[in-house]
Amino acid sequence: MPTPDTRWGEEIEDRLDRGSERMKRIEAELARQTEQLTQLQTSLAKNTEVTQEIRDLFDAARGAFRALNGIGIAFGWIGRIAAAGVAIWGAVYAITHGGRPPGGH
Repeated sequence: MPTPDTRWGEEIEDRLDRGSERMKRIEAELARQTEQLTQLQTSLAKNTEVTQEIRDLFDAARGAFRALNGIGIAFGWIGRIAAAGVAIWGAVYAITHGGRPPGGH
């Protein structure tokens, strides 16, 4: 028959065994979560790289649209100047040809 001292020792040993098993589960869970965190960090780094590439693409497109806008403004001015030149030429022609439009007989 176990003595109280023996039961106390067995109880302590049982508690230590359960604590050791619990610690192993905690360590395994910590290792699993550490692996997940590492994978998440890797995915985040890749996502950040792709996001930066997309932002660079949008910045390039914005620059292209600004250039096209500048070209459009320049062509607008050229068109206005050309229209004014044709109007002046038409007026001068009409004055010097008795009011007849060009091509008119």
